Amino acid sequence: MAYFFFLLYLVVLYIRPAEWIGVFRGWQLADITLLGTMFFLVFEQVATRRGLIKVPHTRLLVGLLLAMVLSHAAHTYIEGIKLAITGFAPVVIMYYLTINTVTTGRRLQVALWMVVLLTAVLAWQGIYQFDNYYGWAGQKMALGHRITWISIFNDPNDLALAFVIVVPVLLSYLVKPIFVGLKIIPLALLGLLIYGVYLTNSRGGILGLMVTIAFFFIKRSRWVVPGGILGGAMATLVFLFGPSRLGLMAASDASAQGRLESWYYGFQLIKANPLFGVGHNMFTNDYPLTAHNSFILAAAELGIIGLCCWVGLLYTSFKSLSLVQKHARGPLAHHAYALQAALIGFAATTLFLSRTYNELPYLLCALSASLYYVAVQGHPEVAFQLRGKDYRNIVILSLGSLGLAQVAMKTWL
Repeated sequence: MAYFFFLLYLVVLYIRPAEWIGVFRGWQLADITLLGTMFFLVFEQVATRRGLIKVPHTRLLVGLLLAMVLSHAAHTYIEGIKLAITGFAPVVIMYYLTINTVTTGRRLQVALWMVVLLTAVLAWQGIYQFDNYYGWAGQKMALGHRITWISIFNDPNDLALAFVIVVPVLLSYLVKPIFVGLKIIPLALLGLLIYGVYLTNSRGGILGLMVTIAFFFIKRSRWVVPGGILGGAMATLVFLFGPSRLGLMAASDASAQGRLESWYYGFQLIKANPLFGVGHNMFTNDYPLTAHNSFILAAAELGIIGLCCWVGLLYTSFKSLSLVQKHARGPLAHHAYALQAALIGFAATTLFLSRTYNELPYLLCALSASLYYVAVQGHPEVAFQLRGKDYRNIVILSLGSLGLAQVAMKTWL
């Protein structure tokens, strides 16, 4: 029953019925489904005497929450501490409920398909909006005739990100050795989602899609040259037929100029508060724009400690999926390739977007942790613990992300 309520939560997370369907309007459906999942999970754990599932990913998520608290505690901002905890608590709860309900290969497969289908519904809604100039919830097109949804998807870039991270899930089904007729549905959904990315006219989304496709085929083929040629060819097609805004990447473009200025401001905040940052959600306190880079935003608001925890969560998810690919076979390996490409697509997209606290990457990491847990049950060699080498790699990647942004900023300016 807990798993059923978790699936209902996914529906609420994507479709947002309480915000536009009259009969549900005003209901706190996200809280209801999360509480329902939690209630039945506790009941099931008491009945089976099973404790909470432990995976290496969890300590990084807890560390990130602590970094948010410390970012305000360092400035003695008590109200900020409360807001950080209450604001991020739903994400932490969603993560724990995911890894404790998605505990079998079958449940993981159903959850992934649920996410794919819900995302396809958003793409379908986007096509309706593009044709009628308003969406199902009555929302208008964004500036530049770009499709949107509502709530956490009310920005075209957020909607594009949602499309990008499920593309490799469909690609994994297309390359599986199954009856060709069974590939018609994944192929149709793939076309729908890629068209959805196009309609968002999101430069970050299209770049993330290109990276996702190229990475998937390189990693999936295990041969860099053939995989790179195939992935590169598909990514090139995406580029050629991508949004018109993709060509406007010069620093002279007003949007790009604003992004570079935000990056510069972010680096000034990092220099002034390198350890704990200026405080969770405080980047725009004295500046009109957000960072337009998730790594810079994490470092500016949460300090290097918070950045390392955030990057560490992505790193741990990536490493766990690599181990599943190495030691497991069949559906688990296919899911691991898909989720890993989705993580890469997210990371590439958020080099130009501020999505450090968005629910989607944490859902992605939670599903990766669930896949890791399921794989360990049948393949103990997949299990690992974070060691000194891993923490060193996390620090290097964290500082490297800032270095990359610094080089890009200096180059474009």
